[in-house]
Amino acid sequence: DATNDKVIIGGTDGSTVGKLLVTGAAGGTSDALAYFNATSTSTVSQSALFNRLSVAPTSTTAAQYAASWNRVTATNANSDGSVIAVLGEAFSTNAAGNIGSIIGGQFRAENSGAGTVGDTTGVYILNGTNTGGGTVNTNYGLYIDYQSGGTADYGAYISGGDTVGLQVNGGSASANTAVFNNQTSTGNILLLQDNGTNVLVVADGGSVTASQLVTLNGGLTVETGDTFTFNGDAFTDFTGGGLVNTGGVL
Repeated sequence: DATNDKVIIGGTDGSTVGKLLVTGAAGGTSDALAYFNATSTSTVSQSALFNRLSVAPTSTTAAQYAASWNRVTATNANSDGSVIAVLGEAFSTNAAGNIGSIIGGQFRAENSGAGTVGDTTGVYILNGTNTGGGTVNTNYGLYIDYQSGGTADYGAYISGGDTVGLQVNGGSASANTAVFNNQTSTGNILLLQDNGTNVLVVADGGSVTASQLVTLNGGLTVETGDTFTFNGDAFTDFTGGGLVNTGGVL
């Protein structure tokens, strides 16, 4: 399409955005409208598809820019499976030897300039919305399937952070900020391991409530000035009607 300065495959509509337009219907039982099939024997990093976008707006703008934008739309009730905008799979068919790692998706945000960036986020998941008047039974911001393919399996592994390794902020409508549900395994629901520091700290204004038996193998320390309540009796020293003191042992 010389008039609109673009290449069109499978159609004649040159009014749509973009310099390359591929239109039509994918054929076969498992096929793609655009298919890239490449083989690499290089010893340097390569990719089958590389997207690069240089952003230099002529004035200040709050617009969003993306090197790749994927959209898939279900238009009727026959899509009883999954509708996925981005699907990443990494395979190894190596019959011998070792592969360092197989990664389905890898993301990074980097500031290589001298300016200041407000935030960098490796993966940002927007709120799943329901705007068409229908019903969404359950909405997950992040869902990780049960992991069992390795010798050691982790549902989620966080290496840590300079400030906080993991922070969960409950919204105003959240009934619970964090729930640990272990109904099938015989292991610990929550295991806290220390490196010589406190394994659990309840900040001012917080409390710990247990509706079932609590076993403390390492002992319990009530600091000077703190109040400990047992069986409805509050005390600040080794006395109280809810405790039995026999030879200095509870």
